[in-house]
Amino acid sequence: VEALSRYATSLSAVSGVMFGAGVVKTELATNNINILGSSDQFVKIFNMVIIQGNYITREDEDSGKRVAVLGYNVKKNLFGDNLALGQLVKVNDSEHRVIGIVKPTGDKMGFNVDDMVFIPTKSALRLFNTDRLFGIRAAAKTRNGLNDAVKDITEILKERHNGEEDFTIVTQVTMLESMNTILNMLTYALAAIALISMLVGGIG
Repeated sequence: VEALSRYATSLSAVSGVMFGAGVVKTELATNNINILGSSDQFVKIFNMVIIQGNYITREDEDSGKRVAVLGYNVKKNLFGDNLALGQLVKVNDSEHRVIGIVKPTGDKMGFNVDDMVFIPTKSALRLFNTDRLFGIRAAAKTRNGLNDAVKDITEILKERHNGEEDFTIVTQVTMLESMNTILNMLTYALAAIALISMLVGGIG
């Protein structure tokens, strides 16, 4: 992550991420949620809007502070219309102080932001007792620079992995193409079922 941030000139933001399921609770309420460890750059990569407080800062990330940013549904489930900023919540029984609330967002590239809790990457690694990231998220400086970004990432990671390409890079374009392929297959399958139903109905 540090190497990409420093040397990948085609990237505008880079964040290591740690992902896992868990429970967040107060004295009065409990919510099963997805926990995402990230850095201050994550909010830029996914264009998330903070409506109260702030997102995780570089200082929070470097020190692994026990702070949390709540998705909108999580805030509502735990605090209702009451103030959440500055309150303590237990994330998998580890106390974190709420520093921000995310604007209602819904699904963003495969996960529901409203049902998540965001904490610093180092805090997440400690919480899940691991020293391995779930992955790295990055943003290209421009849409046209996507191929350059992939090339930069590949070269930098291969150099750090003794020349081996033992990683996979997935772009939003690739994800959308995969989703379109799946949707087309479903469309063809439904059309085939409808055709068989009409045939059976005609014979009947």
